[in-house]
Amino acid sequence: MVLNPFFAERLPRVAPDVPLGVIIDTPPSRLSQTLSALQTLGVVPADTVFSQFLLAMVPAGLIDQIAKIEGVTVHYNMPKTVLSQIPIPTPIADIIQNDPLLGPIRTDSIVIPGIKPFGAPPPPELVQPNIKIIPTGLSKAVILDIQTNLTGRGVLLAVIDTGTTPFHPQLMSRNVILEDVTGELPVDMMGHGMWCTTAAAGNPFNTRFGKCEGIATAADILHVKALSTSGMGTSFGIIKAMEVAFQRGARVVSMSLGGDLQGSVFDDPEIKVVEGLSKLGMIFVIAAGNSGPSQYTIGSPGAAPSAITVGSFSITDAPSVAYFSSRGPQGSYYMDHPDELKSAEQVYGDDIHKPDVVAPGGGRADASAQPDEVLYSGVTGWFDAFYDLLPDTFEGMHGTSQATPAVAGLIALLVEGGFVKTAADFKRVMAKHGHPKTDDDGYGLARLSFFSQL
Repeated sequence: MVLNPFFAERLPRVAPDVPLGVIIDTPPSRLSQTLSALQTLGVVPADTVFSQFLLAMVPAGLIDQIAKIEGVTVHYNMPKTVLSQIPIPTPIADIIQNDPLLGPIRTDSIVIPGIKPFGAPPPPELVQPNIKIIPTGLSKAVILDIQTNLTGRGVLLAVIDTGTTPFHPQLMSRNVILEDVTGELPVDMMGHGMWCTTAAAGNPFNTRFGKCEGIATAADILHVKALSTSGMGTSFGIIKAMEVAFQRGARVVSMSLGGDLQGSVFDDPEIKVVEGLSKLGMIFVIAAGNSGPSQYTIGSPGAAPSAITVGSFSITDAPSVAYFSSRGPQGSYYMDHPDELKSAEQVYGDDIHKPDVVAPGGGRADASAQPDEVLYSGVTGWFDAFYDLLPDTFEGMHGTSQATPAVAGLIALLVEGGFVKTAADFKRVMAKHGHPKTDDDGYGLARLSFFSQL
């Protein structure tokens, strides 16, 4: 019997008649035999990805029998969320997903910084003295620290998030492909996916706080909506989104999302997919998480050894990372299984240690420091107007979510220029020109000048 160890530890707490979402992991060569065995148990999968991962909703008491099928491993269909620290408005804050295995699940949240009085005219400038808004044009200059003619032209950059909106001024005249795996419209009705897309590849646009501009301003864009309007999704949805990105031919994939690491990096189903697709030449750039400053707080799929895992760098407190940025060396599973971390080090070396790099993502080095730092870019949806108090399709956010698309955009430039072909190429340069890898910020701040020396 093979159950994911994370799942096996928690399953006895659940009553046998409670339905649970599971991912049935089978060798593709045994797919037909697995389907027949499931049919015998009365289980009809709802969906299949990569001819390997089957989604099913089954009573908890049946899971042990499924795990006895030859070649099968059963994983939990873990809840996943956006990885920005977003001030959740009251109507959304009351919608908390009560997971039968893990308990209450919700997106990261902080105290709402300010609410515009009903009917009040929009303020001419920022009226919240404890918040510092930095447009992405300025954070871009930190990453692209030398002049370049690279724009990401000819590179398909995928963003897996809450959707995007092609008619936003930062995406006008761009090649934008929309896909959805949630059952909702692929447009962004929240704001997070739009923010990440414009930060990675948006056109320059002047706002009242300065110029907002993505890194790869000529890249082709694929947005796969895998998180709902409330910012929530599942492991299976993320895997399905990665399949869409692969089928569409995405070269670089930006993922500002995550959740608990499910077992080790050898067990977690999302990490299995990241590792497999990385071998085929895809480059995954994934947020580390916002559970710092404690160690062993890296999320999944950011814990994937082959991924470029990104923490949040504070521009105001440079060279410090933001207080909330998740620290390594790995996810929480390894804190309780140190011997397994040593075994993983033998297989992956430094790649098992996370994060790999940092980039501007807002936040301060100390949680109590003021003013707080948020980065400003294009948005659409319910989040618009929470920091700048004006519903103008631009807004500030902070989190490792905000750092991730900047690095993804940088990778698109480097792919265009032929400087890197794989994530390993990128890490080798960072290891050479950055500082020795640490659990706080990896090899340090990702910057273009390192690659100009090749």
